[in-house]
Amino acid sequence: MRGNTTTHLPDYLTKVTRALKVTAPKNIDTSEGTTIINREITLSEKCLETRKWHFFLASSLSTLILGVLILTLYRYIIQHIEYRIKRTRRISIVLEAKGESVATTPLEIGIGKHGIIAIAQERTRELIHGHTLSGKVWNTLTTLISLASFVVYLVDATRWDSHLYVETCTPFRENPTQIIDFIFNVVLLLNFILKFMAANNKPAFWVNLYSLVDFFTIPPAFVGLVLDRNWLGLRYLRILLLLEVPEVLQQWRILRSGPIISRFKFMLLFLSVVLAGSGFVHLVENTGDPPDFQNVTPITYWHSFYMLIVTMSTVGYGDLYCKTIIGKVFILLYIMGAVSLVARTLPEMREMLRHNNKYGESYKKRYDKHIVVCGHITHYTVDHFLREFLHKDRERTTNNIVFLAEEYPDVEMKALLKSQYAHTKYFQGSPTNPIDLERVKIHDAEVCIVLTDLNNPEPIPVDAETMMCVTTLKDYYGHIRTIVVLRQYDNKKYIQSIPNWNPQRDQVICLGEIQMTLLANSCEAPGFSTLMTNLFMAVGIEQSDEYPMWKNHYILGAGMEIYVVPFSETFINMAFPEAASISYQNLGLVVMGINYITDDASRQILLNPGPDVRVGVGSNAIVLANSSDEAKRLSSYGSEVAIGSFSVSGYDPPVTAGEVELKEAHVPIKRSSTYTKLRDEGKSKTSDDQTQYITDVTGEYHWSPARSMEDADLGTNNNNTENSALRNHAVLCILSTKNCDQTGLVNFVKTFRTTHFNRHELVPIVIVGDGEYLLEEWDAVKYFPEVYVIRGSPLSRSNMRMANLKHCKMCTILSVLPNLAQNRIVWDKDALLCTLNIKHMAFEISESDAHKTQFGNTLPGHRLFPTLTVFDSTNLSCCRIIVRDGRTTGKNVIARKSSSADLRHTNGQSNTESIEEDDLNTPFFLTKAYACGRVFTLEMLDALVSSAFFNCHTMRLVQVMLTGSSSTEMDFFSIGQDMFPGIINQEPKPGNICRIAQISFQSEPLIQYSSECKDYGTIFIWLLKNYGIMCIGINRLLHPLKSAARASKRYVITNPPADFVCMDTDEIFVLKPYGTKRFAVKSKDGQGDTGNALNESSRNETWPNGLSDGNDKPTVISFSF
Repeated sequence: MRGNTTTHLPDYLTKVTRALKVTAPKNIDTSEGTTIINREITLSEKCLETRKWHFFLASSLSTLILGVLILTLYRYIIQHIEYRIKRTRRISIVLEAKGESVATTPLEIGIGKHGIIAIAQERTRELIHGHTLSGKVWNTLTTLISLASFVVYLVDATRWDSHLYVETCTPFRENPTQIIDFIFNVVLLLNFILKFMAANNKPAFWVNLYSLVDFFTIPPAFVGLVLDRNWLGLRYLRILLLLEVPEVLQQWRILRSGPIISRFKFMLLFLSVVLAGSGFVHLVENTGDPPDFQNVTPITYWHSFYMLIVTMSTVGYGDLYCKTIIGKVFILLYIMGAVSLVARTLPEMREMLRHNNKYGESYKKRYDKHIVVCGHITHYTVDHFLREFLHKDRERTTNNIVFLAEEYPDVEMKALLKSQYAHTKYFQGSPTNPIDLERVKIHDAEVCIVLTDLNNPEPIPVDAETMMCVTTLKDYYGHIRTIVVLRQYDNKKYIQSIPNWNPQRDQVICLGEIQMTLLANSCEAPGFSTLMTNLFMAVGIEQSDEYPMWKNHYILGAGMEIYVVPFSETFINMAFPEAASISYQNLGLVVMGINYITDDASRQILLNPGPDVRVGVGSNAIVLANSSDEAKRLSSYGSEVAIGSFSVSGYDPPVTAGEVELKEAHVPIKRSSTYTKLRDEGKSKTSDDQTQYITDVTGEYHWSPARSMEDADLGTNNNNTENSALRNHAVLCILSTKNCDQTGLVNFVKTFRTTHFNRHELVPIVIVGDGEYLLEEWDAVKYFPEVYVIRGSPLSRSNMRMANLKHCKMCTILSVLPNLAQNRIVWDKDALLCTLNIKHMAFEISESDAHKTQFGNTLPGHRLFPTLTVFDSTNLSCCRIIVRDGRTTGKNVIARKSSSADLRHTNGQSNTESIEEDDLNTPFFLTKAYACGRVFTLEMLDALVSSAFFNCHTMRLVQVMLTGSSSTEMDFFSIGQDMFPGIINQEPKPGNICRIAQISFQSEPLIQYSSECKDYGTIFIWLLKNYGIMCIGINRLLHPLKSAARASKRYVITNPPADFVCMDTDEIFVLKPYGTKRFAVKSKDGQGDTGNALNESSRNETWPNGLSDGNDKPTVISFSF
C-alpha cells in the first residue's frame, strides 16, 4: 500500500510544479520557485504521503451521530423516570387514603435536583436570548468571533498558492492562523454548550443549522491540534452565522422597521449561500476526486466565487468551470437550489421592491399647510375627490394633498397622480399605524379626511374599519380636524363619542342619513335631490346655443353654490327679512340664512328666519351665488363699489281688488313688534280649533306613546277599518329579509315627523315589508305618530291594496341588498318587479281630474312617484319598461308612473329612459334624468367632503336643509327607546324654523299671478315681504304643451335671475317658515277667497278655513315664522 503511494507521488508533485509555473507572478523566477517548492515538498514529503483529511471529517460526523444517540437514549430514560414517578404518586395517594405511611423514594428526591437544573437553564436562556445587557454583549461577541473565524479562513483560502494549503503539515506552534482559529473555536464551543443548556427541545437544537456549523468547524480544530496538521475543510461554513446578524441588531434596537429587516435578511441570505458554496467548490477543485485525487484544479477562493456568481445567474461564460466529478454534481444541485431559493424569495423580493420606493418615504413639509386623505383610497374615490376639491370655483387654502393608503398605486392611480403632480403626494402606509401618521406629518396637517367604500355591499365591516382608523387618529393626535364618511346612521353616535372629538371642529358625513332624508324630501318635493346636489357640487359649464332651451335654463342654475360670508356693517342690527330683501334688490344675491354666534360662543344656523332674528356683529350670511367673488360682494356692501351694482324694479303685484287694504295692512319687516302682535291675534282666532299634541323632549319631532308592531299592523282584524280611511298617505315598500343590514328607517320617517309640520299636516306612513326585518327597525320609529306597518311582501298585490295604494300620494321602493353570492344583475330583481307590479295596478281618473293634473295639482293615487333604489346601474335599462308613457282607454287616462333611481355608479346612466335621448358623452349632471330629479347619485358625498373642508358649517347646513334643524341632540336622546315626551302643545319658536316646499301658481298665494306676465324677481320679493317665504328655484315642465298624462316630467332651475319669466305651470321651490299664513285677498272674479290651497309640492296642504269676515274688505290674518 505504501509502495503504491510512493509510485504516484512523483506524478502529483510534477502537476503541482507545473501549476506553480503557470500561476506564479512574473517577477518570480520559475526555476527558483521550483527549487523552493521542491525543497518544501522534500521536507513535507514524508508527512503528505498519508492523507488524514478523513480524520477531520470523521470527528464532525461522529460528534453529530453520537449526540443524536445519546439524546435519544436520554429522552427514553427521562420518559421512563417520569412514568415511574407518576406511578409511585398514584400508589402513594392510594396508601395515604388507607392511612398507611409513605416513605420518600429516591425518584422523588431527584425532583429537587431537577428544579435546580431548571433554574440554571432559565438563567442560561436569559443570557443566550439577549434578555439582559450581558446577554446582548455575549451574543454580539460570539457573532463577531464567528465572522472573524471566516476571515481567518479567507486568509488561507485566498492565497495565490492556496491549493497547496488545503491540507498542510505545518506544526501548530508555527501556524499563526491555526492558533487564532483554535482560540475562536474554544469560545464558540463554550457558546454551543450554553445554547444546548438553554434549549427546551434539545434534539431539535442538535440538528439545526447553526449546530451543524459548529459540528463541522469546532471538532476539526481540536483534531488539528492533536495531529499537528491543518485542513481547510469545512471552515467556510462559518459564514452561515452571518444570518444571526439581524437578530443581534434587533436586540440592540438598531433594526426596527419590518421592511428594512426583511431586506437585510434577504441580502445576508444571498451572500452567505454564495460564499459558502464558493468554499465548497474551492475545496473539491483543489483536492480532486477520490481515491487517487489526481485531477486537481488549482484555483483560488475568489475564482470559485466568480464561477458561482456566473453560474447562479445562468450566464456561464465558460472561462471557469468545475473539472472534478464532485464539483460538477455540486454545481447541478447548486443551480437547482438557487432556482428554488429565488422562487421562494420572489414574494419577499417583490415586497422589498415595493417598500423601496418613493411611496415609502416621509412627507417633506413645505411652507404651506397640507391635508391628509386616508381610508378607502382608490382611483375612483381619488378622481372624484380631486375633481371637486381642485375645482376652479373653490377657494383653495392649500395646494398640498397627501394620500395615505395601504395599497401600492396601480397604473391608473399613478397616471392620475401624475396629472395632479403639483397638488398631490401619495404615500403607502396605514392610518392605524402611528409611524405612518408621523411620516405624513399629521401634526402639521390642516385636516385629515377619512373616506369610505361606498360601493361595498357590506357596510358593517366598512364602518368598523373607518371607526378604528378615526380612533387611532384621535388617540395619536387629538387636535387634528377630522372629516369622516360613514355608511350607517347608527355608527354616527359612536364616532361622536370618540375621545378628543369636537363637534364644532370635526364633521361626520353619514351616507345612510343623507340618503334616506334626501329620499324622503324628494318624495315630498320632486326635484329636490337635484337642487340639493347642485348647491354643493362645483359645476363649471356654460350655456351654449347648441343646447335645447331646457338645458340652458338648467345650466343657468346648476352653477349655483352655497357660500358663507360675513355681513357688511350696513346690515348690523337689521332684521333678517329686510337684509335678505335689500341683498336681492341691490346685489342680486339670495341670502338663505344666517350663521350667528350664540350666548355660549358656539355658532348656530337658521334658514330664512323671521324678523325677530337680527344681524349681529360676527354674523355670517349663507349666500346662494355663482362664485365666491360674487358672494363676497355682500361683505363689502355699502362701499362705492357695491352700491347700485344691481337693481330690480317692478316688485309690486298687479293692481287687484283689495290692493290698497293689503298695502295698508302690511307692516315693514324691520318692525318685529308688529309681527308679534299680528301673530298673537292669529293665535287667538284659531286656538279653539287647535288639537292637543305632544313633541319629544328636544321639541324637534312630533311624539306619541310607544306602540307595539301588532297595534300598528294594518293586517290585523283590529286595524282593518283604518286602512280604508287612509288618504294622502305615504307608502314605503321595503324589499328585504330578516338577515339584511338595517337601512336606518328612522331617517326616512323622522323627515315627515318634524315639528316644522303642523299636527294636521302630518302624512300617514304605511310601511310594507318583512315582519322580522321591520321588528328590528320598529324600536326606532314606535314613538312617531301615524306610522303603520303591513307585514308581508311588497310584491303581493293584496298587501299593496291593503296599503290603499289607490289613494296614496307618494310611494317609495327601498331595496335592501340580498344574498351577496348571487349575481349582481339579480340584486335589483325584486325592486324592478315591485315597480312593474305597481304600474299594472292601474287607477282610473276622470277627464276633469286629468285636466287638473295639467296644472300641477295632484289627485290621490295619480302622478305617483315610486322612488326606486337600485344597486347595479346596469339594471336601469329595465326601468324603460316601467316609465313608458301612460295609455288611454276611451276617455279615461291612466297616469304614468315615473321612477327615481339612486345611482351608485354613474357610468351606466345611458341605460335609463329619461336620458336615452341624450348623447352618450353627455356629463351625468347634464342629462335629463338628473336635471328632472329622476335619479340622484352618491357623488354628492364627494362634493360634501370638499365643501366640508372649505366650510366647517357645511354638514350643519345640510342637516338644516334636510331636516330643518341643526341640533344633534336627536342622535342621542330622541331616536329609539330613549325618545321621551316633551311639553304638551309646545310649538316651535316662531320665525326660526322653515322647511323646503313647493308652491304652484294654481293655488294660493300665487293664484293671482296665474294669468299675468311675471318675472321671478317679482315673485321673490312679494313672497318674502308678505309671507316671509323665500324662493330658491323653479321646477318647470319639460314639455308644458303636452297632454296631462305626459306633462309630468319637470326639470330644476336653481335660483334663476330676477328677470326670468315664470310660467303658469311652474312650481316654485321655497323655504317656508313654520305656521306661515296669508293675508286674505279677493280673487279675480271678485269673490272672497276662503281657504284655497297653498300647494306644497302639490300635496293638498290647505290654509285654515274662515279667513274672510263676510265683507268685501279682506281680513288681515297674522302669520308667524
